[in-house]
Amino acid sequence: MKLRSLIPLGVLPIALLGCEKETQEYIEHDYPEMVISSDRVEFGLVAHGETETRQFTIQNTGDLTMGVSSVAEGLGRDEDFDLSYDEANITCPELEDTGEAAAEAKDASPPPALVLETSELDFGAVTAGSNAVLSFNMTNTGNDPLIVTTASVTPGDSPFAILGTLAGVELLTDESTEVYVSYSPTVDTGDTATLILVTNDPTDGGVAIVGLLGNQGGSTGDSGDSDPTDTNEPVDTDDPTTADDQVLFTLDGGCKIPVDVTFTPINVGEIRGSIIVDTWTQVVEDGEPEYYADLDEKRAIVFLDGEAEKGEGRAIVKPRTLDFGHVWSGLDEVKYLEVANAGDGDLELYPPQVDDACDEDFSITWSYAEDGGDPKVLSAGTQTFLEITYTPTDTSASYCTVTVLSDDGDYPDISVNVQGNSGKDPENEPPSVVIRSPDAGYVHATTDDISMELNIFDVNQPATSLSCRVKSMVQLGATITTCSADDDSGHVLVDVPLEYLDPGIDTFLVEVIDGSASSSFASIPVILMTSADEHDDDGDGYGEVQYDTGDVFDCDDGNINTYPKAAEISDGEDNDCDGDIDEGTTGSDDDGDAFTEEQGDCDDADLNTYPGAPEAADRRDNDCDGIIDEQTTLYDDDGDGYAEVNLDCNDLEAEINPGAIELCDDVDNDCNGLVDDACLEVNSDPMIIGGINMGQSGCEVSETIQMSVEVFEADGQDVTYLWTHDEVSNGGVCGGFDNQNAASVSWTAPPTLANDVGALCQVYVIATDTDGNQVWDFDEVEVYPEDTLYQKYIEVVTIPKEGCMTGGGFAGFGAMVLAAGMVARRRREED
Repeated sequence: MKLRSLIPLGVLPIALLGCEKETQEYIEHDYPEMVISSDRVEFGLVAHGETETRQFTIQNTGDLTMGVSSVAEGLGRDEDFDLSYDEANITCPELEDTGEAAAEAKDASPPPALVLETSELDFGAVTAGSNAVLSFNMTNTGNDPLIVTTASVTPGDSPFAILGTLAGVELLTDESTEVYVSYSPTVDTGDTATLILVTNDPTDGGVAIVGLLGNQGGSTGDSGDSDPTDTNEPVDTDDPTTADDQVLFTLDGGCKIPVDVTFTPINVGEIRGSIIVDTWTQVVEDGEPEYYADLDEKRAIVFLDGEAEKGEGRAIVKPRTLDFGHVWSGLDEVKYLEVANAGDGDLELYPPQVDDACDEDFSITWSYAEDGGDPKVLSAGTQTFLEITYTPTDTSASYCTVTVLSDDGDYPDISVNVQGNSGKDPENEPPSVVIRSPDAGYVHATTDDISMELNIFDVNQPATSLSCRVKSMVQLGATITTCSADDDSGHVLVDVPLEYLDPGIDTFLVEVIDGSASSSFASIPVILMTSADEHDDDGDGYGEVQYDTGDVFDCDDGNINTYPKAAEISDGEDNDCDGDIDEGTTGSDDDGDAFTEEQGDCDDADLNTYPGAPEAADRRDNDCDGIIDEQTTLYDDDGDGYAEVNLDCNDLEAEINPGAIELCDDVDNDCNGLVDDACLEVNSDPMIIGGINMGQSGCEVSETIQMSVEVFEADGQDVTYLWTHDEVSNGGVCGGFDNQNAASVSWTAPPTLANDVGALCQVYVIATDTDGNQVWDFDEVEVYPEDTLYQKYIEVVTIPKEGCMTGGGFAGFGAMVLAAGMVARRRREED
């Protein structure tokens, strides 16, 4: 329940000092009337990140001084708007031209001077066992430093607490600091407490107070999903917290103050906000108040309307590693880098940079900003390409780094690694070689060269590019001659010289090597300038009986493919008679990873490559499933066109990538590191802007007041309304609505009151969208007896006889006081 003070009725006593005759004059004064220069501030379309400023004024068109207790942002998108005002800019009719009003207002500020952003923190509904944090701003508007000596919450066992340390904080002139307060309720029945600040501000002994409220059933200006029929007593958001310094500033009759409102959009699309201006009547123990509220319309709502579009370019380069794979010498391979604008504004592209160490085998062309010309403007949602050609001169690895330059504020330079002929080619198949002649066990009885006929082949490169070697295994694998194909048929004729060979049996091993350094082998045993072994049963030249040398014999004299130093083939036999079976073939686990090539090992020379191996970001098919780098930063796992290396912050969700639309869903959809920045509402709750807009906050019996509520539904859904009211102090009677289901309604006060003082009625509105999302708010109406609200303030002026002196007095025939206020006053006195 809101606490109100009694405005005394009647004429104040007049003290006469020894005068026998005097005359009295009665002067009528209007109570303050708050006039806002515009109840709606339009900003129009503002680019995202830009700032526009508008201004409105608060004026007192009455005669008596008006107290302004709050000028603050109300319901709406408060993060997009900001407001500011300076009491030094108050102007009054008689002082506007001279600037004396500003000087007087400045001189009136005591040094130092503490100004609090609010006199009350209302946490609204907070579930027991959870925690909420709110803050307010404290500013020193005086000339000397303001020092906080003590900061505490009373009672000490309340669930409210100050976060951080305030004691000892020093604020210089016009310096501010934020005060954070936490609320951790243990029950849901409601809590109140008081935050006490003690400073060196001479006003009120240096004591400033902020009321703390929680779980009070909602408060004016708050909206939420709590039950609007809660019978808890409503909290007074306007109740001042100090005895004398109860308002932000005062406006004498005719005076006004400008308020600046800035719009710096964080969101996009239509953006709505509000500013609430509250007036207040000074609470005094004795005598007349020095300032008053606007009695019948103490609160005003200024609606803020703006629209924003985000106009920033965002550079995305794909892929971030451009691998040409293995290209044979002299052949051309062309690949493209895609440069896309994933933002919603223009992107300027500048000539790309190529590092000095770039291999000359690469050539790069692009169609924009050639020769340092004007930048290319890439509009939102479009792309361009860089063409890179790779023409290797040999089979060695080639590398280059290309940097794409733009005016992207976050990623102005994006580097791409370009490579070719690097590492093992995952698609490479080893070459093949077949010895056509001579046959195994061939006996050569002369010193002439031995003529050999071969066929060599490779599916990845021309046969003429393969290299060939003939080795003598007796000479410990020494190469005795080299060979190559004359044409693409792969037919090879090679003469093997015997000048370095000794008579006896030897194994000629033919090795063929491709551009990826993969080898294949074939072998043939030959008998040089001697006779065949009589114990040779299979005709391969080797017998089962050891020679006199004691080290060469056929380990399987029934298999012509098995003899010492033979080329090992995958046949389950020890072809080279070294005690190992199938080593170096597709049937052998050469790298020790427990898988052979026949069992699916796609790279039997790499211990980390085998079926089921963990995939690594190394451009290899580690798990041999035919997909390279899946589930790594180099692979687009969700198929949205972006991998982690392309700034995809969630590669398991196709809707999340650098080119996605940012939705208001607590997720960084466009992967720019910000959550819900410039976001699009999806299935959002309706939003009440400002609060209940009342034509009057006070009226007399039977009087009709116009009420309305503005609701912003970002999804464009229809909204339905339900108006209700709750009597506080009138015996259950509190008027009625002409239509409970419209955005604008007429409410009529009850025709009679249960007492001769007044009644307080609470008015509620619930807004519901098509999806059933709800938001609600409430406010209060003061109902006065007939002919008590719209009175003039009567000043009684006593004119003494010449030579006499007298004191003057005032009679306040003003607003009647509600019974609720009287009860609150009595409670204060009893406490």
